[in-house]
Amino acid sequence: MGFELDKKNTIRKLQNLDKSKKGCVDEKIKDLVDFLNDSDDFYTTSSCSGRIMILTDPAEKKKHEVKWLFSSHHPVKYQDIDRKLKNLPDDVVYFRMEAPILHVCARNMEKADFLLDCANQAGFRRAGIITISRRIIIEIFSTERIDVPVSENK
Repeated sequence: MGFELDKKNTIRKLQNLDKSKKGCVDEKIKDLVDFLNDSDDFYTTSSCSGRIMILTDPAEKKKHEVKWLFSSHHPVKYQDIDRKLKNLPDDVVYFRMEAPILHVCARNMEKADFLLDCANQAGFRRAGIITISRRIIIEIFSTERIDVPVSENK
């Protein structure tokens, strides 16, 4: 499948069926996603503007079994989180902060290199090409992350 057709199909799928738990593009990153998707040489396959969460960590480590007790893509106050810490489940519970992340498909390696340079100049030190088999996919993210256990099997 050519780049244009793949881009058209991917963007259509993202508009009709966003697979994220939130179900839509984060407002804080929407302008960047739209800018990339409107360009001739790139399109996004996934994105997150960064988030703060309280979540469970099941013993089996299966992603679909993780329970999100709280999630925000905006700054939060202590009181917002404190309310969620009152009645915790019997699993291990974590406070997590994740930095923004983008997955972008590039038309060719020259454009991928250009985007990687832009990402690096913007402070995203962990940007790289993660696949080149069928499509050239660039992952752009930052190293800021916090994972702190807040409760363990009550």
